[in-house]
Amino acid sequence: MDKVRLYQILSVLLIPYRDKEFLNPEKDIIANMRYSFHKLKKREDLSAVERDLLTNNYQKSEKELELFLQRHTEWFIRDLDDFRLLLNLFYPEKCVSELFENDTVGLYKIDRVYLSNIYEVAKSLLTFRDGKTAIRTWINEFDESDIFRYPNVFDKVEIWNLLGRMLTTDIIIAAFFVETGLEDVFYLEGQTGGILLADKTLEKILQKGLAETHMHFKAGAEYSFLWQEVMDLRKWEKALLNEYDYDNTCQMKKSTFLLPVYRLVWAEYLENESEKSFFDYVNDEYSDFSEELMEMFWCLLNGRTLKYREKWVKLYNEIAWKWKICYEQFDTEFLFTTVYEKYRKYHTCSEMIFLFKSLLYFKRHLGLEGELRLFFQYIRYKNLYFGECVQSNQIQGLSNFRIFYEKASEKFHNEMERRKHFDAIFKSIAHNVYLRKLEVRISPEVKIYSDARYYDYDDVRKEIRKGYLLRVREVLNVYRQHLIDTAGIDTWETSEERDYILDVLYKEKKAALPVLGIVFHFIKSDFVDNRIGDTCWVQRKEEINSYSKHIRVWREALVKCARILEELRSEIPLFGEYVVGIDTASEENKTEPWIFAPLYAGIRNRKITRPALKDSRGNILRINNLGFTYHVGEEYRHLLSGLRHIDEVIEHFHYKAGDRLGHAIALGIDVKLWINANEVVVIPVIEHMENLIWIWGNMVYRNWGLEISIPALEGRIMDLAKKIYGEINGLTVHMLYEAYTDKFRLDYEPRFERVRKYICEDDDIDNYGKHGWNHFCKFYNVKQPLGVTWTADKVFCTYFCPLFYQNFMQPILLHVNSKEYRFLHKVQKYLLQKVEEVGIYVETNPTSNLAIGDSRTLYSPHILNLNSKDLINGKRVKHEVLVTINSDDPVVFNTSSENELSYVYHALTYRGYKKESVLRWIDKVRRMGMDSSFIKNEKKPSQQLNEITELIERIDEIVNLDK
Repeated sequence: MDKVRLYQILSVLLIPYRDKEFLNPEKDIIANMRYSFHKLKKREDLSAVERDLLTNNYQKSEKELELFLQRHTEWFIRDLDDFRLLLNLFYPEKCVSELFENDTVGLYKIDRVYLSNIYEVAKSLLTFRDGKTAIRTWINEFDESDIFRYPNVFDKVEIWNLLGRMLTTDIIIAAFFVETGLEDVFYLEGQTGGILLADKTLEKILQKGLAETHMHFKAGAEYSFLWQEVMDLRKWEKALLNEYDYDNTCQMKKSTFLLPVYRLVWAEYLENESEKSFFDYVNDEYSDFSEELMEMFWCLLNGRTLKYREKWVKLYNEIAWKWKICYEQFDTEFLFTTVYEKYRKYHTCSEMIFLFKSLLYFKRHLGLEGELRLFFQYIRYKNLYFGECVQSNQIQGLSNFRIFYEKASEKFHNEMERRKHFDAIFKSIAHNVYLRKLEVRISPEVKIYSDARYYDYDDVRKEIRKGYLLRVREVLNVYRQHLIDTAGIDTWETSEERDYILDVLYKEKKAALPVLGIVFHFIKSDFVDNRIGDTCWVQRKEEINSYSKHIRVWREALVKCARILEELRSEIPLFGEYVVGIDTASEENKTEPWIFAPLYAGIRNRKITRPALKDSRGNILRINNLGFTYHVGEEYRHLLSGLRHIDEVIEHFHYKAGDRLGHAIALGIDVKLWINANEVVVIPVIEHMENLIWIWGNMVYRNWGLEISIPALEGRIMDLAKKIYGEINGLTVHMLYEAYTDKFRLDYEPRFERVRKYICEDDDIDNYGKHGWNHFCKFYNVKQPLGVTWTADKVFCTYFCPLFYQNFMQPILLHVNSKEYRFLHKVQKYLLQKVEEVGIYVETNPTSNLAIGDSRTLYSPHILNLNSKDLINGKRVKHEVLVTINSDDPVVFNTSSENELSYVYHALTYRGYKKESVLRWIDKVRRMGMDSSFIKNEKKPSQQLNEITELIERIDEIVNLDK
């Protein structure tokens, strides 16, 4: 099903659990409609006036429904009738209104229906397979309990994919355990917020080993770990006790403080199995501050927050004293240090236990509307926070993704919090027991010190070195501790026993202990310095502001980073074993590839790279080359832009066999679908002109046989050049192409110097026309021999001019029509052939591409257009690009590398490919993932532990020496 329509349907189903308006019981549109209908049914003995009043109330609730839909235009519901019918499908008018027959608690009774639907979803989507919670792929159209029982309409795997980015699925998993009659916590052994999506045949393939080659480290944790950090009362002390921090905390976060208090007290109540009601229990057990607690619960019931900070502080202090909150146990989940200490042995998270025990309680006690309302308020707040971290599908693009990424990986107050978060990431990964290689991306800081008068390069170099070493050390140190904890400290007495246990766990696939590799991940940025005018090509290096982030300065800083990174790999034994690659990512439309070309060229500079080094024992260690990958062709304004960027990376970054492209959706997107969805494109004029210049260069110099006239193409290019440069006297397409290609190199100072000799002081300038300066640069003297004639050098300089930068970015509208299909398709084909011939891997990420890119459904992944060999028997295969499948950002997309392979597997079976062919193809892609990894060799956990320990010690020595 189209993802937009499926999103619409699920949005209506999930309204009560994730919509902010439902925090206020008076704004529960479902309850209001059904309650007013119930009253309307009881009008036999009423007067005409009373009947009219009830009718008006019902009509008012109908109007509120329409207004509610208008406030949620992001759902793209077709019309009010569609919305009303979907509501009646999931919350039937007849059944719900019957709840109010014996009305004693009012609208809170609707929560019973909300709870019932969670069980219905759980029964419809989940099952147990080989002791694990798994997807229930089959549909029984005669089974009334299957909420998705309509054949050829719903696919369970696609539903789970979308569901997992709309609300927290742990509540559905916990409900499934309760629904199946399980009542003991030990059944949750090893259970996470995820489920098994692979069937038995696919699991056999996955058992051979997976590699994760495209994961951003800070967004690598499961959502449940992020939520448990928010629910940790120990984290709230600073915000509550510091008045400034409290006043600057958003209202949503202030409300969130109610939740860890409720969670702790409710968990304690359930654990003690008291015969009293919850509210009587609170009054008795928390008598010293029960008034504050009851006020808090009242606020939670009604979606409000405590108004006065003093009450929050008193509540916090009393609870901290009662529970003797220990900050020394900050590495342990909060409930495991208080109520759930005896459950730590079950290797599940405290939140899963909390949900399981809560639902178990409500199954046994049906008439407790107040307690159930509190629980659902907790779920709603949790899903609202979830919605800030996990990206759904309604808004696409990297700009939108960036909001979720920053929320999911927000800065931490101190090293302890950061370490705890990193540990949560490795614990999340540990559930993927088939993982053998794990590359994680970390973002190094790029120091901008351009003025040698103020900063000595050696000092800058030391600072950058130290920063890189400390970032690497931090990740390695947490992973080292993760390995030790996995071995179980209580089970070994010597390091040899510890190593033996680790290797056994790895061999028997009882824990994921993959080989770790770190990829340095540089961020694409469009700095305002490029257009504010205080820095340009005219200035010499010593004249540039020391903190400028102008393109010139930024690129040179990147080259310094490359040099230092390679120095460290050539200096420190084992450093090159664990720092394995570089990448550049973030918003593709903000930074063209030419900005980063010198960084990649600098890495492969023969003067820097070393083939080997000696360790402290005199052993000669070979240094593997640093792997190259680059996020490109993922987000593009025009398909030509995406294809051009891919080609630029291959050509100008010195790409070789085994290098990788991140996403590269433009290579595999269906051109016809793209044209249909992008009839009008808005694009900066420079981007369109460079797309055409790139096409022209490939036709003239590489003999691309495109059905377009070169003179006509040149005419279009010159029209765009006139829009940018005004007068184009002497300008040719050859000059534009020369400047376009030369900007990828860093050695631009000779060009600048050739033009600088014609720069004059202000009072000597002869470059003014009737309306001010009118050629190239206001400091340029037109009396020089070339006068107002353009040269390739002048064109080149405009790339570093703030005024021309603004001209470059003028938006224009382009009409894209079906006549361009053959042209675009052939350009795409040329690029695909180049990627195939060079031997470059494309890193695909199905869920990420669905949320960010042009995919309309999970079941049309662009990977099939890149490589379909072994799927189409007896038919000519179009392309055989080397491909891998990865997770990208597990928390933002609520997924894992294992899940992503499973999604593609189900997509192929859904499309009708034979099972044997699908399994063969999946196994091939799995092997490609292993082969493409910048981590060369698999290692036993014991070897990793010893190597990481040695490397950390060496890093500590160097950092201390550099102080």
